[in-house]
Amino acid sequence: MESQVVQRLSTKEFSSFNAFERAHLEGKISSLGYGYIAFPALKKLILEEDEVARRIHKVFASFAFPPAHVVLCSASLNPFINHLIARPSYVVEVEKEYLESCFVALNASLNSRVLLHPSKEERTRYSEPGVICLYPLMSKAPASKDGSVRVEKLLVDLVVSPRYKSLYSGPDIRQALSIICNEYAVNYRTVFAYASRKRKTQEVYSALEDAAERGIKEALHAIKEEL
Repeated sequence: MESQVVQRLSTKEFSSFNAFERAHLEGKISSLGYGYIAFPALKKLILEEDEVARRIHKVFASFAFPPAHVVLCSASLNPFINHLIARPSYVVEVEKEYLESCFVALNASLNSRVLLHPSKEERTRYSEPGVICLYPLMSKAPASKDGSVRVEKLLVDLVVSPRYKSLYSGPDIRQALSIICNEYAVNYRTVFAYASRKRKTQEVYSALEDAAERGIKEALHAIKEEL
């Protein structure tokens, strides 16, 4: 009986599987489920919050129907950037229907300047240490149940959000991306889903690929090929 040679088609699905399987066999990926890439010894990123950030969360928790919110203190990224931010600023995001009530509540509860959805010019004009900038939270943005920043949202926003770019320089952002990608567990499917809603998939992919080490580059490529 003659032997048969079967040529496997190099489909997009097959290429994606190969990239994942190769990284898995080399010990670079320990979990492939649902796009969650858990490299050995990678830990969960938990951003430390100062007293002002905790008070912001407390104000929102006092609402009868609390908003899903995100609070980022600029000093939270001090471990990942080249310089320390001595007097932090705060980016606070809540659903747009909560903006006015949150603005009033924060002004009544905190001894800080609160800016409601400021433009770039307003952000520059009123920039001062401790300023709180309140913005609308994008629908279906990845936020934790306690209202804190999820690492997937942080990665995308560091690449594309002018709100964060006003707090950090270009080299600081790249260094933070590199450390977060290579040292912490990230769900990259969630990253690209959020980037897609912002219509910034390619920009985010390019920035993360530039910052990531080889094993993560392969995973990024495989996931992006499925989008």
